[in-house]
Amino acid sequence: MATNLIDTIQSQFTPELLQQLSSVVGENSATTQKALAGAIPTLLAGLTNLTSTSDGTTQLGNLLSQSNYGNILSNLPSLLGGGNATQDLITSGRGILGTIFGGRLSAILDWLASAFGIKNTAASSLLSLVAPVVLGVLRREQTSQGLSTAGLASLLLGQKDSIARLAPTGLASVLGLGNLANLGAGLASSATRVATDTARVRTEPVREGRSLW
Repeated sequence: MATNLIDTIQSQFTPELLQQLSSVVGENSATTQKALAGAIPTLLAGLTNLTSTSDGTTQLGNLLSQSNYGNILSNLPSLLGGGNATQDLITSGRGILGTIFGGRLSAILDWLASAFGIKNTAASSLLSLVAPVVLGVLRREQTSQGLSTAGLASLLLGQKDSIARLAPTGLASVLGLGNLANLGAGLASSATRVATDTARVRTEPVREGRSLW
């Protein structure tokens, strides 16, 4: 069965975790759930756009090597429980967002807040908290499928149709794209490199970075 990253990421947020997330971002559960459903394809679109170049693919690899994101998914209840752990997660997430969106981050946050009727501070906290979870899922998929970073970029590209279908209106514009069909355009000619790298990495262990969780 093909991997559906949006569903996989969404499934990490149980009703209990959604309530915790709502408390942290300062919005009610119903509003937070809707904003979360928009935040996930937004982050995946940003990552797919980022990895459309070899430099961006390298940046994704650097992000994944900076911390042990493989552990984050099992620690979400404590990480979203408030206090220093939650603040550390937000801080990590802000760094991730800066890499993914660069100078467009402020516009992304304004757009997300407007699209879902939430405060800009809530939009910032929400994206910052969800971004490490997205990387946690990507790290798990990378490990389970034996993917190189280039293979992971190809996996992201394969989500383009789902991203386009579920993304909030206006995402392409705020990303600077004509439409979401242009996501990952630079990857289309990279199939040979991806296949080669994927075959190579299957014989090598995936290295984990230091753990913040």
